[in-house]
Amino acid sequence: MKETFKVGNKTTRRFKIDASKTISVAGGNFDVYATPEMIRDIERTCKDYILEHADANEDSVGTQVNISHVGATLLGMSVEISVLLKNLDRRRV
Repeated sequence: MKETFKVGNKTTRRFKIDASKTISVAGGNFDVYATPEMIRDIERTCKDYILEHADANEDSVGTQVNISHVGATLLGMSVEISVLLKNLDRRRV
């Protein structure tokens, strides 16, 4: 891992919610951001950020998720995902 990867670093990505990221609710009246897609976008944001600072032979994979998805995001809206590097313990981020 490069020296630039350190506690306190953060990044933000914006995602537009298109049909591939939604699930139909309320009897088909609304299409909202699906929780599995939200988790995928969070993991992608984290992985992409880690890879910006990784050496050529390094990669990353998520191992634990603890999420509360409490607000509906409708088709066509956007979300911002912000991540903050809070702890580094050898290979665990």
